[in-house]
Amino acid sequence: MGAAFGYREVEDLILPGKSNEALVEYVAAHRENLPAILQYEIAEALSVLGASKDVIRIVEPSEAKTRLDTVDFATQAKAIMALHGWKRALVVAHPNHMPWLDYVCTQVGIEIVAPTGLSGVPFDEQSAQYWSRSLAAWQAEVLARQRAK
Repeated sequence: MGAAFGYREVEDLILPGKSNEALVEYVAAHRENLPAILQYEIAEALSVLGASKDVIRIVEPSEAKTRLDTVDFATQAKAIMALHGWKRALVVAHPNHMPWLDYVCTQVGIEIVAPTGLSGVPFDEQSAQYWSRSLAAWQAEVLARQRAK
């Protein structure tokens, strides 16, 4: 599973951005022959590298959502995994996003395996999602979500 972290908007295009491009480099170097369930931004960047074999893309939010967030991504991934009889997933995500993704995956019933080597994935100062631009912005978003509970 590959969860996107931010993206860039250029005119009418959605581009992966720096964080997702780093995640794609990791996926391309370590995936071997494993199938992949990837959020759109990561899947698109991987296809540019010509490494999109056995990739299942999660592009659209479910009908109940207006955008594809972490909960919706994990819920859709779980449904795909159930169709294949998969119970555990190697999860690739921005290192600061990983605790939230771990929590969400546990809630929807996905056992995750977190690989090593993702600590160098950067924030993207030009991301369209302000919370993925810097560590300070990410921490402020996490704090705001905790207060909203």
